[in-house]
Amino acid sequence: DDEPERRVWKITCRVDGSRGEMVYQAAFPMPKGAEFSRVFVPFDDFQLVRGPRVVPGAPKLNVTNGIYQIGMSLSKFVIGVNTTELENFRAGFFDLQIRQIGFYNNASTDKED
Repeated sequence: DDEPERRVWKITCRVDGSRGEMVYQAAFPMPKGAEFSRVFVPFDDFQLVRGPRVVPGAPKLNVTNGIYQIGMSLSKFVIGVNTTELENFRAGFFDLQIRQIGFYNNASTDKED
């Protein structure tokens, strides 16, 4: 994507089998260009949301009992208390290629594969 800053890239996480509209979500920066890039999204960045809106007073993401589902999305909405559209959003086709999804701890973020 030549203009990733004109879109809101999000990763979604469910910790149970519920199919409700509330999920934990975190936005992440999408690097420009076609090369694969490493992107770190700390579990502390995830917030409970209903659509693009943060659920006030919600508990932090707790993955102690495992993760049920991970998803990726592209949105025109910024994660926040109010529904806010990204200014200058670019609609249309996108292609997100993922080579690997993994987990890390803070001590391993500066190490190579």
